[in-house]
Amino acid sequence: MEYAATQDVDTLFVDAVHAREEGDAHKALALLGHALALDPGHRPSRYLMGHFLAAKGEHEAALAHLLVACDGTPPFLPARHEFSQALLALERWKDALDFSTETLRVAPSAQAHYYRGTALAGLERFEEAVESFDRALAIEPAHVHSLFNRADAMYRRWKLQSPSEAYLHAALAGFSSVVELRPDMAKGHQNLGFVLEKLNRLDESIASLDRSIALDPHNSMARYSLACSLIAKGEWTRGWVEMEHRFTGAQSDNHFARQHIAQPGNMAYHVLPRRQNPAWQGEPLAGKRILLLSEGGFGDVIQFYRFVPAVVRMAAKVDVILPRELQALLAPDQEPPDLDGDYDFHCSLVSLPLALKARIDAIPGVGGYLKADPARVDHWRKRLGERRGPRVGLVWSGSTVHTNDINRSMRLADLRPLLQADAEFVCLQKFVRDTDRKTLASLPGLSFHGEQLDGFADTAALCELMDLVITVDTSMAHLAGAMGKPVWIMLPRAAEWRWMADRADSPWYAGARLFRQHRQGEWQPVVQRVAQALEQCFASDLAPVVMPDSTRHPHRASIDLRVDCGSSPQ
Repeated sequence: MEYAATQDVDTLFVDAVHAREEGDAHKALALLGHALALDPGHRPSRYLMGHFLAAKGEHEAALAHLLVACDGTPPFLPARHEFSQALLALERWKDALDFSTETLRVAPSAQAHYYRGTALAGLERFEEAVESFDRALAIEPAHVHSLFNRADAMYRRWKLQSPSEAYLHAALAGFSSVVELRPDMAKGHQNLGFVLEKLNRLDESIASLDRSIALDPHNSMARYSLACSLIAKGEWTRGWVEMEHRFTGAQSDNHFARQHIAQPGNMAYHVLPRRQNPAWQGEPLAGKRILLLSEGGFGDVIQFYRFVPAVVRMAAKVDVILPRELQALLAPDQEPPDLDGDYDFHCSLVSLPLALKARIDAIPGVGGYLKADPARVDHWRKRLGERRGPRVGLVWSGSTVHTNDINRSMRLADLRPLLQADAEFVCLQKFVRDTDRKTLASLPGLSFHGEQLDGFADTAALCELMDLVITVDTSMAHLAGAMGKPVWIMLPRAAEWRWMADRADSPWYAGARLFRQHRQGEWQPVVQRVAQALEQCFASDLAPVVMPDSTRHPHRASIDLRVDCGSSPQ
């Protein structure tokens, strides 16, 4: 090449910069390679090479170049900032914290405070992170990335550490400032929409998410959140269409993957990449074979399993991939499906409402569609012994790894006012947290059978013997509802989309009654209302909910049989 004879490293570097500005990355990299062959320690060339590699996502390779660029005096700040950014991209939070702290020692700047705050947020040290972002903003008030990450730290502190609504309002103010400064920032509008949804300001949430999508139509996170807000508002037609975008880019979006792919029932995300057959979108299924895939947590699988019988009636062959924990309950007689079998279509359970054109006023199975194994019910009837009063099943906490656990779960001690009622209380949880064990031991009126519960099939049998189930938003809410049991569900202020907004009932379950927080994080008023409602039921000898027998269609699903969920009660 014409520059091969050039022996001046600085000239090669300048030419590489010009090539980069002209959009000729190939030429720029070649010039940098020649420069570094002549002088391996040339810091500007090492920096630019590291920058190119980082832009390509090759962060480990970039670090090797940037480390050389950072070495020496005076401090080469662009290289130090790029090095911090590469560490953050690799989620090496502690290394990024140490390096950015050292950068601040030698050359304080808003950018260095920003990197330090981002590393602290990655370590979930949110209070310290906010302090670092505040220092960055004191130097540079319009540092939009510090504003964004400060707001994000507030949101994540609410989601992971403290359910105080104050953090949501701080996040709201922060993201509002971001979009004022950068109205073209898609992620700013996206996160503003997230927070507005959690505050039940659904119209504003939808507007913000629409703006985000207009700026970045391929943003799967914004589209998924838009679907949640639309469905929560009751706009099902558009909501289920947008819900399909949860698959778009999900494998490459790390946060989305963590939040939605790593759930126990998520066979869809793991199996879909292998499927050669098309996704079913409602085409005729006569004579066709279809593979249905579970998705989400256990509660999601139970909730959307109601749509399976409709598919069974349409197709020649239906197989369902289920999590092991739900197999005995939902499809005890089904052989494991052949993942590489010859199917005409595949479909996630969560996509069935769209494919079947489900309507909010005509959801199948609202009165119940699952039934416990009679043999297991007899076993638990004998184990519980003679009734000592109305039986009330309790669930106050779910999985600790759930992304919204801190908001949806409570302490057992919070239920003490409820336990004063004249009833026989039965814990339906398989596991009790260490922090609740002392309280459990002090409550002889609450029986615990966790070690004897052999999965959901046993839990369903125990649930069948309850007159009422009172639960937080866990899979137990869906199991009780799917069995047609009266179920009272205690919800956080920022309830999930499936429970919609400001309703005391649910279109999904006829037996459900919803008790919502009025203020985020405050469970005591909720428990008091539940206790009062329970006392009124017992005092007037009323059933916990009024549910006509004609609405209940118990059914223990078996995929290989032609099940008619719309038939008369069994």
